[in-house]
Amino acid sequence: MSYLPEENKKERKLTEKQQSFLDNIITTNGDLAKAAELAGYSGNYHQVIKSLKQEVIELASDVLARSAPSAASLFSLFLSSF
Repeated sequence: MSYLPEENKKERKLTEKQQSFLDNIITTNGDLAKAAELAGYSGNYHQVIKSLKQEVIELASDVLARSAPSAASLFSLFLSSF
């Protein structure tokens, strides 16, 4: 299951391991070290992040865009409770 929008996947072909890392970012709630470990990367995961920098940014933007409406609603409810 890929969380990246389809149009972005056409720009660059990712390996299974790279796609697994990106998918695991979601399942680990943003824990990059754990996502890298689950994808099968060992040692220094910073190189993985560096090589997938654009994809990680796009993924984060997509997650934020999808979460913004519910976050705004909850924030509004919180503010109205005072």
